[in-house]
Amino acid sequence: MNDRITTYIVLFLSFVVSVDAQVVTPERLGFSQHTIENNDLGEFSYYLYSENSAIKKPLLFYLEGSGAFPTFYKTGNGIATTIPFDYSQVAKNYHVLIVGKPGVPFLGEVHTDATGNVHYSEPLQYTKRLSLEWRVNAALAAHNDLDQKSINFDHIILFGFSEGAQVAP
Repeated sequence: MNDRITTYIVLFLSFVVSVDAQVVTPERLGFSQHTIENNDLGEFSYYLYSENSAIKKPLLFYLEGSGAFPTFYKTGNGIATTIPFDYSQVAKNYHVLIVGKPGVPFLGEVHTDATGNVHYSEPLQYTKRLSLEWRVNAALAAHNDLDQKSINFDHIILFGFSEGAQVAP
């Protein structure tokens, strides 16, 4: 009986470990998450991807497009992203920074309808806080929060996609 209990415990722990191994976080995707609490902006996060965060490199500051859509999302085929470039390749020469949107997780689950369109419910915080002013000030707050030792601030690329291209100027 004792051997049977031990076997069940081992099987249970193996299951727990395998389920935990499937949990995807920003860190497992290679991003370091930094959270800012600001009286005017509320709480939000920015994410830094770097091949080697200790090396001083220029910054590619990426501003996402519109919509309350997670940067990374789970699909039936794995993990997909809204980032329109190979950030892991860019990180060989730059630190890559992405500012999160209010109330929108960096990684979320989406739903696909019968026609194959992907949907994500817009969080209340996104609706209440998001504006051009919020996006600009959140980007500035993230910039000011960066580790001064690892970023070469003489060379910054500000890149916006869709609505992010309108926020960048």
